[in-house]
Amino acid sequence: MSATSLLSSAPAAPHSSPARRLSILTWNVWFERVEYDARVTEIFRQCSDLRPDVIAFQEVLPEFVHSLRKEHWASEYMASDTDGSTVRPYGVLMLSRLPAEMAVTGMPSRMGRSLLSADVAAGEGAGSVRVATVHLESLNNPQYREQQLLVAANALKQSETSVLVGDFNFCSERSWAEGRVLGREGRTDDAELENAVLKRVLPDHVDVWPALHPGHKGYTFDSTRNGVIRQYEQMRYDRVVAKLGEGWRPASIEMVGTEPIEGRERWLRPSDHFGLLFTMVFEGAGQG
Repeated sequence: MSATSLLSSAPAAPHSSPARRLSILTWNVWFERVEYDARVTEIFRQCSDLRPDVIAFQEVLPEFVHSLRKEHWASEYMASDTDGSTVRPYGVLMLSRLPAEMAVTGMPSRMGRSLLSADVAAGEGAGSVRVATVHLESLNNPQYREQQLLVAANALKQSETSVLVGDFNFCSERSWAEGRVLGREGRTDDAELENAVLKRVLPDHVDVWPALHPGHKGYTFDSTRNGVIRQYEQMRYDRVVAKLGEGWRPASIEMVGTEPIEGRERWLRPSDHFGLLFTMVFEGAGQG
């Protein structure tokens, strides 16, 4: 499908210039009603400040899309959905400031999950980057998540440079069950972690957070830092995995949405998940 403008008054194609840096924000924006309006306002404020080239949201409600249409900063972006029709009852949404062709691919799921991908024109000489986002099956469903990753791998395999982002719903430190029931950091046994599926299914993609922050666990769902989570849980559910072709290198990856919302209760964060802002740099053919 072709991306369309979020605002009817916006130009037919977004403003772009030859890019040497490509920034991608991924964020599960939490569909629960807890302080929803305040949280969405803060998410939009941070997106406006950051102005990443590509934004991938998960747990998007139709009303989130409708609110986004009213945001001035969003007029710079093309979107995978402008009326909420693809996110009923909830789903994934992608925005791009650069020219992009987007596609939705169905996945095995009992929760209506799908893969959303975009071929993003990264600028003269840099070619196209395939960016995809997923919200993998929730809860204790590792078999579904592996099948869904296989769909993603098939969609990414033809691209020299590709980035998969989103809420993977498994952690590199412990299993889903351990994260819920242990009540502290650590493991209950030495069984293979579900995280091993990444090396089996996407062996040519690098998990960017540990690559750039070795030794930092990078929990994006963390009850010790996020007051909207009411029971103990520390998990690195949210990921950026990248296969970087010739000339590209990873520059940085940082969390967003970690601080309280200004003027609100200290426990309130924009979402139950922290977002991730990833920046990659193109240094030209023969580099990287």
